[in-house]
Amino acid sequence: MTTPKILAATGFLHLLTCIVGEDISKMSGLEFCAVSNLPVSAGLGSSATFAVCMAAAMLLLSDRICKEASTKQFCKSEYDTYLEDIIPEEMKHKLKECLGQFSKHENIQSFQTVALPEEMKCLVCDWSFQCERLIHGTPSGIDNSVSCFGGMIKYTSGKMTALKDYPVLNVLLANTCVPRSTKAMVAGVKERYDQFPQVIKPVLDSIQAISEHCEAELTKLHHLQSSTTTSDNLSEADIYKRLNILIDMNQHSLNLLGVGHPQIDVVCKVTKEYGLSSKLTGAGGGGCVLTLLPQDLGNSEESVRAIKEKLSGFELWKTKLACLGVCIHVITN
Repeated sequence: MTTPKILAATGFLHLLTCIVGEDISKMSGLEFCAVSNLPVSAGLGSSATFAVCMAAAMLLLSDRICKEASTKQFCKSEYDTYLEDIIPEEMKHKLKECLGQFSKHENIQSFQTVALPEEMKCLVCDWSFQCERLIHGTPSGIDNSVSCFGGMIKYTSGKMTALKDYPVLNVLLANTCVPRSTKAMVAGVKERYDQFPQVIKPVLDSIQAISEHCEAELTKLHHLQSSTTTSDNLSEADIYKRLNILIDMNQHSLNLLGVGHPQIDVVCKVTKEYGLSSKLTGAGGGGCVLTLLPQDLGNSEESVRAIKEKLSGFELWKTKLACLGVCIHVITN
């Protein structure tokens, strides 16, 4: 059986030989370190984020993307704030240690964040997709695309469209630690469709409609946060209430498709006790569960603490959706 480590090493070597190629013989003293807090095979696109980072690193190494594209300078306090925003507490020491070891800077004082222009992101995305194909065979391309470009992407019938108006959302992720196979989950849905097409087709149509309604609500939330009003005079609380209803309907629909799991149900039940809604991520059958949190995290801190106590056997962490895509961080001190 091919392990995740072997697959990751294979993807790394594929990108190194294809992108850097013979130029690698002219380089010396190269060390690569990958640090991630994403669980593997849990429906969070861990392989896609790895592929995107590796592709960007190789393209940077071969001078095919430019690290002077668009930079922002951070001082140490801003650096610590940056870590606070995107990295859980337990990962900070590991990342700083890794950066210090491989950059020869034990005490990082400042760094630059490089935002790549669209054409460079497209190059990174294309190469990361090739790596995903090597790992998964026939991926959709959505995982590496959203990892590369960030934000939110609408995926319909094989076509991807980047959403222009979207808010940044606070979410709680719970890892059920139940292993599952995407291939098996997809096969199970197809089997149900073949057996009961008149039942399953309406369920799939319903999921499509739920997604479209969710897109509309997210657009309203973005406009409300930008201009303090919406065309139908909805408040932020109104929109979050509607989003929670849509999340519940989506999860129930996914259960009808047979991709649920008792441990997923446990998470949904516990979060519902505190007025929050949850749904599975990825192919389902285990993996991770996503719970939408209010925009003002201060109003949900007590609930999150209580949820973590009740779900002590699960891995839980808070994060954000629709953030930046691939960036390059250059230590400057």
